[in-house]
Amino acid sequence: MPTTIHSIAEMLDVSPTTVSMALNGNLKVAEKTRKRVQDFAAKCGFVPNESARNFRLKKSSLVAIVVYDISSGFWTGAVSAIEAELGDVYSVILCNSYGDLEREKRIIETLRLRKIAGLVITPASTELEHLRKLNEQGVPVVLFERTDDKSLSYVKGDDIKSVSDTVEMCLCDGHRRIAIISSRTPILGIADRISEFRAKTAAAGVGDACKSFVLEDETPECLARSFLPEARNFSAVLCVNDNIAAMLLVSLRERGIRSPEDLSVISWNNSSYLDYLAPPLSSIKIPVREMGTEAAQMIMAYHAGSCEPVQKLLKEEIVFRQSYRPLRQAGSLAGDNVA
Repeated sequence: MPTTIHSIAEMLDVSPTTVSMALNGNLKVAEKTRKRVQDFAAKCGFVPNESARNFRLKKSSLVAIVVYDISSGFWTGAVSAIEAELGDVYSVILCNSYGDLEREKRIIETLRLRKIAGLVITPASTELEHLRKLNEQGVPVVLFERTDDKSLSYVKGDDIKSVSDTVEMCLCDGHRRIAIISSRTPILGIADRISEFRAKTAAAGVGDACKSFVLEDETPECLARSFLPEARNFSAVLCVNDNIAAMLLVSLRERGIRSPEDLSVISWNNSSYLDYLAPPLSSIKIPVREMGTEAAQMIMAYHAGSCEPVQKLLKEEIVFRQSYRPLRQAGSLAGDNVA
């Protein structure tokens, strides 16, 4: 239950009027009582109702976006879409958490004190209590990540379904030895992709022939140590982002492994440079701009009086280029057509 003036009054055995006056610094309340009320409210993360009303009445016009890394071009579309949808009514600030939970908490506290009108965030972990509190205090919070917490809104690409659909496509095209490559990352959705890949291949009866690889860091040296010694064991590989896939294509070419003839490659993010790779890279398009638009609309809907949380998954689609092909004979094993 959200903390209120009445609940604070009950816990401290004082009147709601005393709590209200103490929180406003009224000197008519004894200093000891005033400090006791203020300390308790701060511990609970309580914001007085007047601040919550300010949010609803749009007296604050600042919307914050917190992402892992603002240098990543991946978020450009989302930020642009949020700014476009919010128009001239709100100003947007962008913050960088680097996937660090404690840094994220410090950022959120600073933003709370600035009385922001809304928050869009890629959370650094599954610990969401600080975001729930902010939401309860009258700040609409929208996650760019899936959560089971029904009190919080989110919008994201349905990457679990895109993994399922992509593995199903590969199986229908005759691929039976499929790999997936990821790296150690704070991005929560990556773990979902790996889990779905394992579940889908196991359900299809090819789990023993398929494998997931986790790079310690996204470098050619790490790729050479982990995946490349086993590359010829597979006919298709999924990479969790375009950077890993681009690096893989270069490494394969250096070792005389052809793509897609020997190894089909599919990645995520559909970056703008993929047509210029050799071969051009097939990639799953995450609807980043649509995510930004939806997030902005959720914030505006809140300020218009609709306070119910909204949780939405958007469809992801494969953009086919030349790095993927079906096997010549559907149902054949990878080893049958790998050099």
